[in-house]
Amino acid sequence: MDSVVFDSTDLDRIETFLSDAYAPMRIGSTAPSPHAHVDRVEGPDDLTVDHIDLGFEMLYDVSALGKICLCSIESGSVEDHRVAGSRHATSFGPGEVFSFSPPDRAYRGRINEARYSITMFDPGLLTEVAGGQSDNPIPVRLLDHRPVTRRRGEALRTAIDDAARALSAPGVTPLARDAAARDLAATVLRTFPTTADQGPTSADRDDAMASASLSRALDLVEAHTDEPLTLPELAAAAGVTPRALQQAFRRYLETTPSEYVRRVRLDRAHDDLAAGERDDGTTVTDVAMRWGFYHQGRFASAYRRRYGEAPHETLRGEQSARR
Repeated sequence: MDSVVFDSTDLDRIETFLSDAYAPMRIGSTAPSPHAHVDRVEGPDDLTVDHIDLGFEMLYDVSALGKICLCSIESGSVEDHRVAGSRHATSFGPGEVFSFSPPDRAYRGRINEARYSITMFDPGLLTEVAGGQSDNPIPVRLLDHRPVTRRRGEALRTAIDDAARALSAPGVTPLARDAAARDLAATVLRTFPTTADQGPTSADRDDAMASASLSRALDLVEAHTDEPLTLPELAAAAGVTPRALQQAFRRYLETTPSEYVRRVRLDRAHDDLAAGERDDGTTVTDVAMRWGFYHQGRFASAYRRRYGEAPHETLRGEQSARR
């Protein structure tokens, strides 16, 4: 786990830290004793999740970040937030999650004694998860600050919390960190209106008819299940576009590439649990993390749906013993 902790009551030091952590910025305050505390965890694709306690009113004027930047507010507020080139300022309060700014636009506003999280990652991850081409993709952009519905906003807040816990968990594996980053990006795509075009071209539909391309992708999954696998990598192995590969998975397997990879990893976890013994040190958590399942509750639910028993029952051989 990579982490950063910052704590200061000096406005100049706070500005220097925030400029280094995000983008060059100017901050200001009339507070006699400003106090800022930041806890950061880091993951792949430049993913960072910061939990910030800002105990004063702070004006901010921030240069373009070059990243997707999400803010989830626990208490306090963000007010008079304005993106460069925008006519209107907006405000956000407790329980809300929003996108600060497009990666190429500066922004400014005011934070009022708030506790909140800041989540940032490479915009290219959105394009990749959405199924963009591996060669010169058209970047996926968010089209609004706010989620399309309150329910989706709540789901994104949960996904941010899950990602932060996964990245800071003891024994977290590179595969689990990669899964956390991609699950978060997929949730962002469902939460905000975006430019992502999910429709395949006619050429993609033609490529999807060739089962040989699907077989090549499946071979790569089987050979490298324990490594992070991206949609562009699978498509390159198959010799088709990412969209065409998605169509092939739907046509022949009635699933998506990501769901298929998750299913194969679940099978590997089942094999490891079945081979484990009561006293050999094997644990459900270790096996789940080994195969990229960072959320133990979701792992247990998916496992039970597929195998009809809980992971710990497989490990202990309880079902087999009863039969």
